[in-house]
Amino acid sequence: MWKKFLAKFGISSYFIGDWDNVVDYGFLNQEQLTYYYKQAKHYRPNPKQVAKGSHYNKLVLTIKHLFPQQYEAILEHIDDLYRQQVFVLKKGDIESYLGLKEK
Repeated sequence: MWKKFLAKFGISSYFIGDWDNVVDYGFLNQEQLTYYYKQAKHYRPNPKQVAKGSHYNKLVLTIKHLFPQQYEAILEHIDDLYRQQVFVLKKGDIESYLGLKEK
């Protein structure tokens, strides 16, 4: 919606999102996301892999290691969005990329 609106004014736009957006774009439904969150509570990845306070990082690692086919499917969907100038970060939340602990 916003992309078409801005295009009417000759403004190019891009979207950068993170794993907050996997449900928004239909990669997972809310039920699946809830299930993966429950699994993430019990999954213990290497502490060096998870930024402090980053529940999205832990979610991504949980899906990557416990549900690798789902993880690969999500990455393929993310790659498809890149061609539409929609960029969803593959490794978790944007705060992890920026070294922040909270939003």
